[in-house]
Amino acid sequence: MGLVGAQTPAEVLRGEGRKITIADLPESYRGVTFGSSDLGGLGMFGMWGGLPSSGSNEQTFELLSLIGTVLVDPDEFGQLVEGKRPRIRGYVLDLAEMMRLSPRGAGEESIPKPTFTETWIEGGRIIQWSPRPEVSREGLLRVFATPPKPAVSALRAQDLSNVKQVSLGIILYSSDYDDVYPNADSTAAAQNRVFPYTKNADIWKSKNPAGGRILFNTSLSRTSSTELANPAQTLLVWDENPWEDGGRNVGYADGHAKYLSAAEWASAWQSELERRRLRRASPPWVQPSTASVKKGKG
Repeated sequence: MGLVGAQTPAEVLRGEGRKITIADLPESYRGVTFGSSDLGGLGMFGMWGGLPSSGSNEQTFELLSLIGTVLVDPDEFGQLVEGKRPRIRGYVLDLAEMMRLSPRGAGEESIPKPTFTETWIEGGRIIQWSPRPEVSREGLLRVFATPPKPAVSALRAQDLSNVKQVSLGIILYSSDYDDVYPNADSTAAAQNRVFPYTKNADIWKSKNPAGGRILFNTSLSRTSSTELANPAQTLLVWDENPWEDGGRNVGYADGHAKYLSAAEWASAWQSELERRRLRRASPPWVQPSTASVKKGKG
């Protein structure tokens, strides 16, 4: 019994050794440890130091416990110990391959996924061994399962909360400046000006899987909110990119925020363009009075 297509020693030496992931391990294989290790304790932990350290404690401990463990077929190993086989194939953790392939970022994406390589176990060299039946394909798959991505609905709800916070931060800013919106010709400039009122630059990042930011309506730059005919229908901020169904989270000049479908967004954007057209035909923008700006602001 053994792996289909397992390589002979000559084949391994002529080419690259067979490397597999947890999913490739046969279900019957279990762990076994021997009385000594060629690496030794310091060598093992020295190699471990080169791997990313993020991830759950359970994953970290499981990886450490795999060092020095060989996965073998129980029946074949029994025959090996009884002298009925001269050697069998097994699989050991390939730390060098994991360090080569593992990303170096932070968070879940930097957790090294176990990679195994083929090895030969010689029956005549086994002096002492200990069974580790708990080390199995099923158990490893459970510990190292890729965490599910947050549902789009949850991400959209988080994004809507950010849109709401950004909107309120801009409104708080304007309330300290005679109800005049920040003098900002870009979202980045608006973000810098209202930072004391939001305290968190991350809320300007959209949670949309498509990426992007929460954009400030720069056409309101230096405009007094008292000029707005209908603040509850005037776009203040919105998602830079549409969500997968074409909709966007938007924040309005009165402080409320909501999710607009693709059709609702198209209608809201047309209303915004019409507001801009009418505004260009109206008297010049109201400029904030330097005398009325509160001391220490801006």
